[in-house]
Amino acid sequence: MRNLFFVLMLSIFAIQCKEKEPVDNSVQLKAENYSKDPLLAELTKKIETDPDNPDFWAARAKAFYERDAYDEAIGDLSAAMKIDSVNVNYHHLLADVYIDYYKSRLALNTILRAATLHPEHIPTLLKLAELQLILEMQKESMQSVEKVLMLDPENADAYIMLGLNFKEIGDTAMAVGSFKKQSIMILTRSVHGSIWVSCKLQEMLLKPNNILIQQFVWIL
Repeated sequence: MRNLFFVLMLSIFAIQCKEKEPVDNSVQLKAENYSKDPLLAELTKKIETDPDNPDFWAARAKAFYERDAYDEAIGDLSAAMKIDSVNVNYHHLLADVYIDYYKSRLALNTILRAATLHPEHIPTLLKLAELQLILEMQKESMQSVEKVLMLDPENADAYIMLGLNFKEIGDTAMAVGSFKKQSIMILTRSVHGSIWVSCKLQEMLLKPNNILIQQFVWIL
């Protein structure tokens, strides 16, 4: 409601001051700033030289993304995916852009498309599970994890995701069970897993008489 009022007032003001309205140079200034960036300038020249190379578009999209220029990144990835519509890395990068741009649903749709194109690609399935968990789609997230475990029964990240899902739905026993015996051994053998376990233990230690920490200590 307040936004609508603001738009109406702005429109009235614009009509009254039409002749004195300053020229908006923000887009031009933005483009000039990018032209001064050595990496972006180099990638732009590559695109101009070979516009049919999707990797050049994706590389510039990544550079834009790293500079928080999300619209530009999305535009370049769109160009790259028109040339190569099945490239899984382009899908992952586009999903990352959407996530940081607070467009989680678009990120999910992008990874769903990637999972359809590459149904046995474990990184895609894990990313899908992560996005589904973020969007509180625990059932779907766990189904994605199950697909990963069917492909790789000892995947540490899958066990982490499974445990997080059980934690989110409030099933403490199953959350603990997901990290028991072999799964905990798998987690602690990986750098990612050992860091995660260490952090969770530290977090739980801050809570007195925590049954979950007792079970973790017993497992380890």
